[in-house]
Amino acid sequence: MNTKKSILIIVVCIVGLICASAIWFSVFGLPFTETKPQIQHPINIDITFPTEGGTVNYDVVPAGHGVFGTILSDYEIESAYVKSFGYGEPELTKITSYTGMLCGVPTTPGKTNITVVVTDVKGNTAEKTINFTVITGPPAPPK
Repeated sequence: MNTKKSILIIVVCIVGLICASAIWFSVFGLPFTETKPQIQHPINIDITFPTEGGTVNYDVVPAGHGVFGTILSDYEIESAYVKSFGYGEPELTKITSYTGMLCGVPTTPGKTNITVVVTDVKGNTAEKTINFTVITGPPAPPK
Protein backbone atom coordinates (compact mmCIF):
# COMPACT_ATOMS: atom_id res chain seq x y z
CA MET A 1 0.00 0.00 0.00
CA ASN A 2 2.82 2.35 0.86
CA THR A 3 4.49 1.58 -2.50
CA LYS A 4 1.36 2.55 -4.49
CA LYS A 5 1.20 5.82 -2.59
CA SER A 6 4.89 6.55 -3.35
CA ILE A 7 4.43 5.78 -7.05
CA LEU A 8 1.40 8.08 -7.20
CA ILE A 9 3.34 10.91 -5.55
CA ILE A 10 6.24 10.43 -7.98
CA VAL A 11 3.89 10.48 -11.00
CA VAL A 12 2.15 13.64 -9.76
CA CYS A 13 5.54 15.32 -9.25
CA ILE A 14 6.73 14.36 -12.75
CA VAL A 15 3.52 15.66 -14.34
CA GLY A 16 3.88 18.88 -12.33
CA LEU A 17 7.50 19.31 -13.53
CA ILE A 18 6.44 18.72 -17.14
CA CYS A 19 3.66 21.31 -16.86
CA ALA A 20 5.97 23.83 -15.17
CA SER A 21 8.63 23.26 -17.87
CA ALA A 22 6.09 23.75 -20.64
CA ILE A 23 4.97 27.04 -19.12
CA TRP A 24 8.57 28.17 -18.59
CA PHE A 25 9.64 27.40 -22.20
CA SER A 26 6.53 28.98 -23.70
CA VAL A 27 7.22 32.21 -21.82
CA PHE A 28 11.03 32.37 -21.87
CA GLY A 29 11.99 30.02 -24.73
CA LEU A 30 14.60 27.33 -24.74
CA PRO A 31 17.84 28.24 -22.97
CA PHE A 32 20.92 29.00 -25.09
CA THR A 33 19.12 29.13 -28.43
CA GLU A 34 19.46 31.98 -30.88
CA THR A 35 16.41 33.19 -32.67
CA LYS A 36 16.80 33.77 -36.39
CA PRO A 37 15.57 37.23 -37.41
CA GLN A 38 12.40 37.23 -39.47
CA ILE A 39 12.82 38.33 -43.08
CA GLN A 40 10.58 41.33 -43.55
CA HIS A 41 10.84 41.53 -47.35
CA PRO A 42 11.70 38.23 -49.04
CA ILE A 43 11.66 39.93 -52.47
CA ASN A 44 14.32 42.47 -53.47
CA ILE A 45 13.92 44.63 -56.60
CA ASP A 46 16.97 46.63 -57.69
CA ILE A 47 16.46 48.86 -60.76
CA THR A 48 19.81 50.15 -62.04
CA PHE A 49 18.55 51.93 -65.20
CA PRO A 50 16.81 54.27 -65.60
CA THR A 51 17.72 56.06 -62.42
CA GLU A 52 15.29 57.98 -60.22
CA GLY A 53 14.78 61.43 -61.77
CA GLY A 54 17.01 60.58 -64.77
CA THR A 55 16.40 60.77 -68.50
CA VAL A 56 16.19 58.15 -71.25
CA ASN A 57 16.77 58.96 -74.93
CA TYR A 58 14.36 56.57 -76.62
CA ASP A 59 15.19 56.78 -80.34
CA VAL A 60 18.99 56.93 -80.37
CA VAL A 61 21.28 54.57 -82.25
CA PRO A 62 22.16 52.00 -81.18
CA ALA A 63 18.72 51.17 -79.87
CA GLY A 64 18.22 48.75 -77.02
CA HIS A 65 17.60 50.98 -74.08
CA GLY A 66 15.62 49.12 -71.53
CA VAL A 67 14.83 48.84 -67.87
CA PHE A 68 17.78 47.08 -66.25
CA GLY A 69 18.02 45.57 -62.81
CA THR A 70 17.83 42.46 -60.70
CA ILE A 71 14.98 40.71 -58.93
CA LEU A 72 15.88 38.39 -56.05
CA SER A 73 13.45 36.28 -54.08
CA ASP A 74 13.72 33.80 -51.24
CA TYR A 75 11.05 31.74 -53.03
CA GLU A 76 10.22 30.94 -56.65
CA ILE A 77 8.78 33.92 -58.50
CA GLU A 78 5.18 33.38 -59.54
CA SER A 79 4.70 36.60 -61.54
CA ALA A 80 6.68 39.70 -62.42
CA TYR A 81 5.53 42.59 -64.54
CA VAL A 82 6.06 46.28 -65.21
CA LYS A 83 3.31 48.85 -65.32
CA SER A 84 3.75 52.39 -66.64
CA PHE A 85 1.73 55.26 -68.04
CA GLY A 86 4.14 55.17 -70.96
CA TYR A 87 3.04 51.64 -71.81
CA GLY A 88 -0.58 52.79 -72.08
CA GLU A 89 -2.16 51.68 -68.82
CA PRO A 90 -3.84 49.37 -67.95
CA GLU A 91 -1.71 47.22 -70.27
CA LEU A 92 1.11 45.47 -68.44
CA THR A 93 4.45 44.16 -69.64
CA LYS A 94 5.44 40.73 -68.31
CA ILE A 95 9.02 40.33 -67.12
CA THR A 96 10.71 37.17 -68.37
CA SER A 97 14.29 37.82 -67.19
CA TYR A 98 15.08 38.43 -63.53
CA THR A 99 18.49 39.94 -64.10
CA GLY A 100 19.82 42.25 -66.78
CA MET A 101 17.23 43.84 -69.08
CA LEU A 102 13.85 43.47 -67.39
CA CYS A 103 11.84 45.11 -70.21
CA GLY A 104 11.92 47.93 -72.74
CA VAL A 105 11.44 51.57 -71.75
CA PRO A 106 8.17 53.41 -72.38
CA THR A 107 8.10 55.24 -75.73
CA THR A 108 5.83 58.17 -74.88
CA PRO A 109 7.96 61.33 -74.48
CA GLY A 110 7.78 63.26 -71.24
CA LYS A 111 7.77 62.54 -67.55
CA THR A 112 6.76 58.99 -66.72
CA ASN A 113 7.43 56.19 -64.31
CA ILE A 114 7.65 52.46 -64.23
CA THR A 115 6.59 50.19 -61.41
CA VAL A 116 8.03 46.69 -61.18
CA VAL A 117 5.65 44.35 -59.34
CA VAL A 118 6.80 40.89 -58.22
CA THR A 119 4.87 38.13 -56.45
CA ASP A 120 6.37 34.86 -55.23
CA VAL A 121 4.73 31.46 -54.78
CA LYS A 122 4.19 32.16 -51.06
CA GLY A 123 2.07 35.23 -51.88
CA ASN A 124 4.69 37.84 -50.92
CA THR A 125 4.50 40.92 -53.16
CA ALA A 126 6.97 43.75 -53.67
CA GLU A 127 6.85 46.90 -55.82
CA LYS A 128 9.47 49.44 -56.85
CA THR A 129 8.71 52.65 -58.76
CA ILE A 130 11.22 54.78 -60.67
CA ASN A 131 10.30 58.25 -62.02
CA PHE A 132 12.19 59.51 -65.10
CA THR A 133 11.79 61.49 -68.35
CA VAL A 134 11.68 59.97 -71.85
CA ILE A 135 13.30 62.17 -74.51
CA THR A 136 12.97 61.55 -78.24
CA GLY A 137 15.59 62.71 -80.68
CA PRO A 138 19.34 62.90 -80.23
CA PRO A 139 20.74 63.61 -76.80
CA ALA A 140 22.03 67.07 -75.98
CA PRO A 141 25.70 67.56 -76.82
CA PRO A 142 28.11 67.28 -73.89
CA LYS A 143 29.10 70.54 -72.25
